[in-house]
Amino acid sequence: MDDAHVTAKGPPRFKVLLPILLGMAANVLALAPDKPFHQYVQERWSTQAGLPQVSGNAITQDGMGYIWVGTQTGLARFDGTRFTTFTPANTPELPGVWIRVLRTDAKGALWVGTYQGVAVHDERGFRTITAPAGMPAPDVQDIAFAANGAVFVATEQGVFTVIDDRMQRLDSAPQLARAIWVNAEGVWIGSVGGVVRIKDGVSHNLQLPHAMSDVAITALREVGGRLWLGSRRGLFVRDGESWRQVPLQAPGFNDGLVTFLHDDRDGNLWVGTGDGLIRLRDGHPQEWVDARSPGYIKAPLSAFEDREGNLWVGSQSEGVVRLWSGWARRYSASEGLHEPLLWSISSGPDSKLWVGTNDGLALWSNGRFKTVVSGEQLPHPQAYSLLAETDQVWIGTRSGLALWRDGQVRIPEGFAAVANAQINGIARDPGDAAGNGRGDLWLATSEGVFRLRDNHLTHLQPEATDARIGVRYLLRRQDGTWLAGGRGGVWRLKDDRMLPFLAGDELPTLLDVTALYELPDGQLLIGGLTEHVYVFDGAHWHSLTPEQGLPANVPFFVTQADGFVWMAGIRGISRVPVADLQAFVAGKRKDVRGEMILNERGDLRSGQQGSCCNGAGNAKGVFVNEALWLPSRDGMVVLSPQEVVKNAVALTVFIERVRIGEHWHDILSAKFPQLQAGVRDVAFAFAALSYKDPRSTLIRYRLKGYDRRWHTLADGGPRQANYTNLPPGNYTFEVRAANDAGVWVAQPAQLAFTVPPLWHETASFRITALLAVLALLVVAARRVLRRHQLHETRLQQLVDQRTAELRHLNERLSETSQTDQLTGLRNRRFLESQMPADIGFYDREHPGLGKHERIMLFALLDLDHFKIINDQYGHLEGDRVLQQVAQQLQDLLRAGDYVVRWGGEEFLLIFRPMPNQSLAVIGERLCRQIAAHPFALADGRSVSLTASVGLAEYPLFQDAQARLGWEDMIELADKALYWVKRHGRNGWAAFRPTERTVLATLIARLRAGAEPMLLGGELQLLGSAGVVPVLDDPGPAPRPPPG
Repeated sequence: MDDAHVTAKGPPRFKVLLPILLGMAANVLALAPDKPFHQYVQERWSTQAGLPQVSGNAITQDGMGYIWVGTQTGLARFDGTRFTTFTPANTPELPGVWIRVLRTDAKGALWVGTYQGVAVHDERGFRTITAPAGMPAPDVQDIAFAANGAVFVATEQGVFTVIDDRMQRLDSAPQLARAIWVNAEGVWIGSVGGVVRIKDGVSHNLQLPHAMSDVAITALREVGGRLWLGSRRGLFVRDGESWRQVPLQAPGFNDGLVTFLHDDRDGNLWVGTGDGLIRLRDGHPQEWVDARSPGYIKAPLSAFEDREGNLWVGSQSEGVVRLWSGWARRYSASEGLHEPLLWSISSGPDSKLWVGTNDGLALWSNGRFKTVVSGEQLPHPQAYSLLAETDQVWIGTRSGLALWRDGQVRIPEGFAAVANAQINGIARDPGDAAGNGRGDLWLATSEGVFRLRDNHLTHLQPEATDARIGVRYLLRRQDGTWLAGGRGGVWRLKDDRMLPFLAGDELPTLLDVTALYELPDGQLLIGGLTEHVYVFDGAHWHSLTPEQGLPANVPFFVTQADGFVWMAGIRGISRVPVADLQAFVAGKRKDVRGEMILNERGDLRSGQQGSCCNGAGNAKGVFVNEALWLPSRDGMVVLSPQEVVKNAVALTVFIERVRIGEHWHDILSAKFPQLQAGVRDVAFAFAALSYKDPRSTLIRYRLKGYDRRWHTLADGGPRQANYTNLPPGNYTFEVRAANDAGVWVAQPAQLAFTVPPLWHETASFRITALLAVLALLVVAARRVLRRHQLHETRLQQLVDQRTAELRHLNERLSETSQTDQLTGLRNRRFLESQMPADIGFYDREHPGLGKHERIMLFALLDLDHFKIINDQYGHLEGDRVLQQVAQQLQDLLRAGDYVVRWGGEEFLLIFRPMPNQSLAVIGERLCRQIAAHPFALADGRSVSLTASVGLAEYPLFQDAQARLGWEDMIELADKALYWVKRHGRNGWAAFRPTERTVLATLIARLRAGAEPMLLGGELQLLGSAGVVPVLDDPGPAPRPPPG
């Protein structure tokens, strides 16, 4: 763990942070200009992720580092994992719900333009900008800032400046303003038919061509010293005192509506249109991204580049999209590849790049693939290995060898011995020193090693002549000797024999080799299926595993470049510094600083996610033109080491909210509320702002004065920390974080506070009590000895009384914190403290479940259509009904059972051990109890309700050693409840595993939907009539599958 940094008190503020962020952003690599749009890495967020509405009308980043998104139904603040929504309902200072424009000024404050006025958000929070008296709420279209800090607001009612939080009309401006830009030449105002420039109070009109006098201006932007104009009829650029239209026509595009203009730090001008995105460089369109393009963003409305070089695009119907360049390029169907699954890549002396596909052979040339040999022309369609030579290409398939030469493919003569073998590798001796002729041809096959010399094919025999050895890889060492690797280890190839490579005894006896590589200093590197790498230093083998810092991978291709050893394999692409590897072999390091650059599974802190790589053998990659070229399941992956630029921008960390008791308090723009005496439970919610890969952010926190060490926040967990029963004292909560590249924030966020003591915990009380005791002792000393016992008794009574009072007070506080105030039922806090004890008790008392067949039962009950009660009779009557429901449920409980108000109209019932045949009985009883009871209203009337119930049995398997936690059991019951809701309500359901059920993935797969698991026989559905067919006897839970 790295050392804590020296910190400064108090949260950072906008005007302090903004220059730092701008300075960091200047060194960040922007979107690569030569990379096609579909090569950028995309991530999308919409309403499912918490965005209040699907339209990303406007995007910006404030001085603190938060991303803000304006939608049609509110404003959203994004910290990389969580959206926080602001509307006039929860933020009265926000004048309108429809957000049209977002801008960040030089001090880092956020300006929000709505259809009903302007608001500002800074370190003081939100505040409304007052419109002129007597004027209707202005419909804001755009906001711009001058170099001196002046603010200009373009609206449907004209242009206004903002002075002391009040809007003042700019008299010389047009009455209708749709866009605005400010530079040294003045204030530019886009209206209808043209632009008005105002400088020193004098206005000057620059009209569009006469035929466009009624065209509305939609955007203004200065790029490269020239002013650009977006309109409903296309894009224009200022040319002297007139406007010149920039043609945007292309297949699928017209000179129509321009929704936004945005220039990134790399000189790209992004133009949003009704048809898609257009990228311009040096004033000329370079790329059109429409519905036919991979990665297409439908109806783009806005764009913004954040401090890390990510480009954010807001869509009218798809939320927001974040793009960054990524480190790899992928060439597949978009580049003409007829079959995206690749097995091999080879580059010949003529620098041509050949790829073996799942259906033949293709050539990569001038950025496109060309099919050269179809799969039906080969002995087997899959070109599993290749060897490209000057005038020919050897093609190894899964069933023999083929040769392409002069535009023709043929089965070469003399290779009948390998006609049914899988050709894993093809290699060639370089020939004589003068370069005359070709050297021996070597084949690594599923039948062993073969050598073609003087048109004669020889099968090299292992020492045990009856042994059948599958060989995957051939390596010609620097001294000219050959090694082979495969199932069984490594062999030396000498004469016509395969001899064991007896170099050290540290290798496993049954090593399954997938790659061989010789480092420039002669050290030998072996990769195998065990995800270990072995390095031979000439005398001993050294094993590298994930415990020594090597990323878990099965290498297929190894090379050295840019100071690293690169390994491409089944899990992706990883690298290890050459210096680390050498120091590890020399015994100077205990580990290496290996890292994943491209990973298949999307693992945290493991580089870019993407599929790579395929096969095991020769021709599983090449290093040419300063890049790795690798086969994958989706085309060819190209990675240039120079393009692997880590995210150097340190994130910013903030403590956003504090929960005191049951209430959260926003402290970003407010002070920490003073704790009252007796309040001992505090929770902190915080944000770590990094957007390149926010899931990989590493967060640590501690409470100084309480914690002895830093705690690491669990990956994927809520970004908050909870503390309970804190003793009186002074504390400082601290949180720090590192971005996806391991760059730590310089200073942790801090929040100091005090937990005040109760009256009997104060120093004054203790001093007073001590003086009272001393006084009693003095009096007792002056009294006769017979009174001593009486005083001692009275003192003991006083102590007992105070102790009882304190105990009673603590009991009341504990009871209150675990009880729902409306229904009197237990709440979630009680469940969190009680359930581990109940589960532990059950596991201890019922170890042999297969004999006793008793289960705990979780029942999640939800009142059907309860919103109608609140809507028709009001929330007070709804609360009255909920209290009656609570009583009905309590009437069903046995001793030891309990019911928890789960939230709203949801109740969770926990039934302690009972026969597992009771599942249907409990489900029906709960539904009848609610349906049969008339719920009385205050006016004497009554209403009827029904309920949907989801049930879960604990444990799921009778004999399973591993069991789901209670949180998972509740989620399982919730999925069953959701099934009932979808299938008519007023019933019960439960999922019961079958012998096919995999416990480890049950919950994750249920989150994607129960239907596939039901259809596949991995779950059994039990329930009431209308949900599933009625079952008379559901029977006991199944036993787990063997193994």
